[in-house]
Amino acid sequence: MKTSTSEGRHRIQWTAQNQLDDLDFADDLALLSRTHEQMQMKTASVAAVFASVGLSIHKGKSKVLKFKAENSSSITLDGKTLEDVESFTYLGSTVDEQGGSDANVKARIGKARTAFLQLKNIWNSKQLSTNIKVRIFNTNVKAVLLYGAETWRTTTTTIKKVQVFINSCLRKILNIHWPDTISNSLLWERTNQLPAEEEIRKRRWKWIGHTLRKSSNCITRQALTWNPEGKRKRRRPKNTLPRILEADMKRMNRNWKELKGIAQDRVGWRMLVSGLCSFTRSYRRVLTEDEARIIRSVQSVHMQPFVPVVWATSLITLARKEGLIKNPHAYVLLVDVAETLVNPMGEDDEDIDINEIIDFNWRISWCVVDGVRTSAPAIVRDAHWRQSVVELPHTERSKRLNVGSRKGSIYDLNLEISKLPDLKY
Repeated sequence: MKTSTSEGRHRIQWTAQNQLDDLDFADDLALLSRTHEQMQMKTASVAAVFASVGLSIHKGKSKVLKFKAENSSSITLDGKTLEDVESFTYLGSTVDEQGGSDANVKARIGKARTAFLQLKNIWNSKQLSTNIKVRIFNTNVKAVLLYGAETWRTTTTTIKKVQVFINSCLRKILNIHWPDTISNSLLWERTNQLPAEEEIRKRRWKWIGHTLRKSSNCITRQALTWNPEGKRKRRRPKNTLPRILEADMKRMNRNWKELKGIAQDRVGWRMLVSGLCSFTRSYRRVLTEDEARIIRSVQSVHMQPFVPVVWATSLITLARKEGLIKNPHAYVLLVDVAETLVNPMGEDDEDIDINEIIDFNWRISWCVVDGVRTSAPAIVRDAHWRQSVVELPHTERSKRLNVGSRKGSIYDLNLEISKLPDLKY
């Protein structure tokens, strides 16, 4: 390809120092040019070089997509005209002249529907459990549906289309038909599913983590922050992938520089992604507005949703000491509810790797609490709570110095100090 692309004279601007000629994967090639004349020259050059080594271009499979091109003439190859199209499929994803993801999402839903119908006997089986059916759905249907979703330009409309399809499939798996009804939240709970928006967000940021760990001269890494040339029309800007990422980073209170550093630690990155997906739900269930505001202000290398578990367990423990919780089984149950905030995605606790992450998150939650101890709001109690003073946990060192501790409030947990993370706020 290097010898057949006009020595870089007909490229598009990629970075400040580099330009882009083509995209190659195995025998699937995508040539890029600014003008019709440049594309015609590049196509002929590539065909000539290929012919010299015994290769040929399949003219019937070759497509031409023009975006705001002034020249309407066709591209020819060996005297034959290549087909002009409004969209084409490249490496499983649909690319169209609109530049969005609507056509791609529509195509993925169609392919996923076909995959679902082909497994009709599985869904109607009386021998297979619901759990097995859902696992088959995740691997054989949902994987087809969300292929390439990491780079989708999602909108409210596209998310709704994906969610409607998933809900329809899940209801058929559970054999729920009209006039029988079930709420979406209960449907997701019974099938252990995330909402489509969170599922796509989780996949997107997992992929971004892999991308940020690549070399800075990697084309995938460069594409993540690439700004195309040209100017858009004067009207409301479209929701692009960079704008979606910026909104997520604002929720995390992060920037690209911080994320690049966190991405080097795979465990820390998984924590961040899990926290992002459960961010809103965790705050809404546990914290008051004042508590949520303070937690959002914490400047930490770790995700903030692990803080609520400390407040929750502190309140539960105090209630137990004061005699408000007399049944030991009820006490354990309430603590388990609080601990789910450390593992909001509900991973299997028999997984050794997940256990390590959960334990680490627990220790981090205690450490982060020290960062907000001095500014924590008064705990809001209901009318049945006995009057007593409730304080956030703190270390002996932070108690003497009246400052936030770097080691965190874990001296009662019988952990070795040498194994604690060195946190900075």
